[in-house]
Amino acid sequence: MQMGSKKTWFYILAALIVGVAAIWSMSPSSTPKGATKLLPLEEALGKTAAARRSSKKMEEDSKGIGPRVEKLAYIESAEELTPMIIEELQKIADKSGVHIREIKPLKAKLIANGTGTRVPIEVRFRSNFQPNVVQFLYEVEDPAGKMVVEKINITSADSKFKTVEVSAQITVFTKSTVGTSNGDAGDTGDVRINRG
Repeated sequence: MQMGSKKTWFYILAALIVGVAAIWSMSPSSTPKGATKLLPLEEALGKTAAARRSSKKMEEDSKGIGPRVEKLAYIESAEELTPMIIEELQKIADKSGVHIREIKPLKAKLIANGTGTRVPIEVRFRSNFQPNVVQFLYEVEDPAGKMVVEKINITSADSKFKTVEVSAQITVFTKSTVGTSNGDAGDTGDVRINRG
């Protein structure tokens, strides 16, 4: 008898549920208060079917994530990516009317299981909140781009001129792990570094 068909597994599951229910109903009722009871067969089968549908939907959703990740992650190494991102930030600043005082590349860190690298860059500038800072942040977070504002600190610099001091950590992700050491940005327990 081949055990691989869905119909066979369904009958085995149903028989097990009925068998356990029969044994449970014959046992003396010495269950303490608050103990859980077995579900009726129809309810158990309904919950099993719902769990299978949910599992199938999660599998389908995870298949759709791959192409989106491809569009949002770079393939260049962190070392190659940093100057590219700095140049892009300078273009966005010019377009927004913001003068960046400081651009500070931070240490790139491996993300979970070594599947890629998180590349953060800190920028500092002073400008009018409306429209300059707002436009800068919108441009950085443009859905067509690959940058995200991970952390931001905005403090009032001069209430008379309505300017603010901005310190923002802007992050991009790359699938490359070349030249990146372990970091605290994720679970890197499975990462293996080949030392030649």
